Amino acid sequence: GAIGIPQFMPTSLRRYAVDFNGDGRIDLTRSSADAVGSVANFLKEHGWQAGEPVLFKAKPSPDAIAKYMDGSFEPRYKIADLTAAGLEIEGPPSPDMLGALVALGAEYRVGVRNFYVITRYNRSALYAGAVNDLGEALAERRPQ
Repeated sequence: GAIGIPQFMPTSLRRYAVDFNGDGRIDLTRSSADAVGSVANFLKEHGWQAGEPVLFKAKPSPDAIAKYMDGSFEPRYKIADLTAAGLEIEGPPSPDMLGALVALGAEYRVGVRNFYVITRYNRSALYAGAVNDLGEALAERRPQ
């Protein structure tokens, strides 16, 4: 089963766990520093791009939903193609950026590379969306 604070599976523990607090041992059960550092290492190794976006709010047309809502979180469609199909995207992201149309409850968003990376840690789109929203809320409250 899953181990410690980050709920790593044994294979993830062996590949991504780090001694982030520098005490000479990896402790994902009692060390929040090791847990956070290990999750960060997991995300980095899966392609996390610091400073890059995760999600964009979107209003899809029925045509865009039919054509691009395929259940995948992997960003495979050019933003230009999504907008050409009637998808309105807040932001807006670069037309050459790749995205995936995802439903998060009653709303739609376009997930890009970092969204996909979060779903490698937890495959739930709602989880990845909540992580993004929490991160954005914390960033807004961080003193400059």
